[in-house]
Amino acid sequence: MSNELNIQLDPFSNTALTLIARVYAKDGTEQTGSPVVCSEVASALYTGDFALASISDDAYSVRFETNTPDELYGTGKLFVRNAEEVTQEGFFNPTLDEVTTDSASRNASKADVSGIETDLSTINEGVKKASLLIPHTQTLT
Repeated sequence: MSNELNIQLDPFSNTALTLIARVYAKDGTEQTGSPVVCSEVASALYTGDFALASISDDAYSVRFETNTPDELYGTGKLFVRNAEEVTQEGFFNPTLDEVTTDSASRNASKADVSGIETDLSTINEGVKKASLLIPHTQTLT
């Protein structure tokens, strides 16, 4: 794939730049193949090719900057799955990503509701006693 790194800048003030893109993993390490020199393919539209086969399936941060002077022009995200760029929505793959389905994990997150009926009876009794102006005879279920 090509042209994975793209940024549109202001066409009135950001043309003819020597723009580079730096790709970083979540831990902040710059990835192999980075930095990439971007080409201006239209007025202030910069694009660059990044070797996706050299990185793992993950979400990466991209910084678009110049070296002289050092100036940040923008940031973005790069989502990689099977050495191809994918959308953020396409990044999660239920057949590849681990989803916890074991009963011990599910049971650990369940709330204890064993005392609800006792509490509900107490609430109902209190509501009935407190309803002096408008009798309240129905119980909560």
